[in-house]
Amino acid sequence: MKYTLRLWALGFIGMSLISTAWGGHHIVQKMHVDPIQIQGQNRPATDVTREMWIEAERMATYDPDQNMSMIVRLDEGKILFVRHAEKVFHSESLPLQMPPDMQKMMAMFQFKTDLQRTGNRKQINGWNCEEIVMTLQGFMNMNVTLWCTGDISLPFASYYKMAAEMASLTPAVREMLQKMQALGNLFPVRQEMTGTVMGVSTRTTVDVVTAEEMDIPAERFAVPEGFREEKLDFHKLLSNQ
Repeated sequence: MKYTLRLWALGFIGMSLISTAWGGHHIVQKMHVDPIQIQGQNRPATDVTREMWIEAERMATYDPDQNMSMIVRLDEGKILFVRHAEKVFHSESLPLQMPPDMQKMMAMFQFKTDLQRTGNRKQINGWNCEEIVMTLQGFMNMNVTLWCTGDISLPFASYYKMAAEMASLTPAVREMLQKMQALGNLFPVRQEMTGTVMGVSTRTTVDVVTAEEMDIPAERFAVPEGFREEKLDFHKLLSNQ
């Protein structure tokens, strides 16, 4: 059970991440998770603000809940995991390869994705959106309502490739991203996810607050000075220890 919520978080990052010549985009999301009960323990509701910086061959995310950044550098063929509290980072070549014992364990955490366009449309924060209903069945049994817009211009081909690298620990998320990509150049600006993860009932909402086109400073895609490199331990990464 210790991996469940971390895998769920990685999956949600992959879902939230959904070529031109501009500098890049900075996207800010607010994520709310309702109170949950796990193994007899109550966990209070949480609210976090997550950020993404996206360019044609570089993408970075920062998750304050885990105090961790993930950075994909297609231009350098690597992915970086940066653990800010410990001032530690892990650098791995792309594509990311899991050891055999992790591959066997991850086979347990599979789900199937179904997507349906409803035809419903509305405006959210000034963006023209259409409704897409996603159903996940497997170790996660979820109903997800997505309001997606084509008003935000991203380098979608590169974006989906980089998002898949970030979600490489969860093969089912890669399949989900492929199905999202098949819908066209759409980005989810509002999501509501309800259901169960290995028997734990949960409800999560994510809203895009801003999506700004900007020149992104190079340091957003680099390890901060003074951080030391350590060999990646997949078990430690997933359990956030």
